[in-house]
Amino acid sequence: MVNGRVLQVKPSYSPTDPYAEPNQLFRGSKGGHFEEVLPHGGTAVSLLGTSRGAAFGDLDNDGDVDIVVSNRDGSPYVLRNKVGSIGKWIQFSVLDRKGRIAVGARLRIVTGERWQWRRVQPGYGFCSSNDPRVHCGLGTFARVDAVEVLWSRDDRETFGPFEAEKLHELRQGAGRRNSRVRD
Repeated sequence: MVNGRVLQVKPSYSPTDPYAEPNQLFRGSKGGHFEEVLPHGGTAVSLLGTSRGAAFGDLDNDGDVDIVVSNRDGSPYVLRNKVGSIGKWIQFSVLDRKGRIAVGARLRIVTGERWQWRRVQPGYGFCSSNDPRVHCGLGTFARVDAVEVLWSRDDRETFGPFEAEKLHELRQGAGRRNSRVRD
């Protein structure tokens, strides 16, 4: 969570920037809750600034999500995820018939009896745009059985299977046509 005040209030976190606040990093925990990663959001020092936006994506193509934070009147923070492998992953570049990023397409990623929903949604925050590729953690699964893509209400296709720990392209018109995607 990037933070930065718009009004000068107490307490002040910085003697040189009255709008600065510490940024925070949260991780998912059991039961659908989140817990703050302490100290300093997992970084060596507190990321204190007047931050305005955060963009998420795999900057170094190593399978984990990195973060770039934009700051008012300051340089951005580039936060490389160095946690190491805690499970397998897969990424998809989802393109329409003309080869453009299929913004708004929904993916149902199926591994065995488990499935996850993802959306091609690079823009959902302030002052930032995320990696348009769809990233999905797979835990111990070494492959994805199928990916069902909802391009629009009436256009659905199935792709796969796919090997984990790789980037795969899903192009509209190249999959198997579906009549309905199961929930």
